[in-house]
Amino acid sequence: MLERQRRMEWQKEQRQANLEAQMRREERRAQTDAERDARRVQQEQEREARKQEKDLEKEKRQIKMEMDREERERQRVRKEIEKEEREKMKMKRDMEREMEREEREKMKRERDMEKGKGKGKGKDEV
Repeated sequence: MLERQRRMEWQKEQRQANLEAQMRREERRAQTDAERDARRVQQEQEREARKQEKDLEKEKRQIKMEMDREERERQRVRKEIEKEEREKMKMKRDMEREMEREEREKMKRERDMEKGKGKGKGKDEV
């Protein structure tokens, strides 16, 4: 009877020890699962942050390219306007020179005519 009681006591202790071991295993498993889930969440957040950073950099590059393109267009238009203004100024100078030349020729003709009239002969009649 004593033997049976000791055996039952031993079995009870074994069951208790097994239950405690099972509980410790489940606690460890739950802890490792929680840690794994936390790592997964952290990795996902890091991935999302990298993606957002990459998207932001891409957007910055696109904005810079657009600004550069607009600046090149402004410079092209400015150069075109400057060229047109230079051409206008050249045409104006050319026109002024032509008018001055014509004025000189007219005055020369008038002088030549006055010389010719004063002598009574044309300049071809020398």
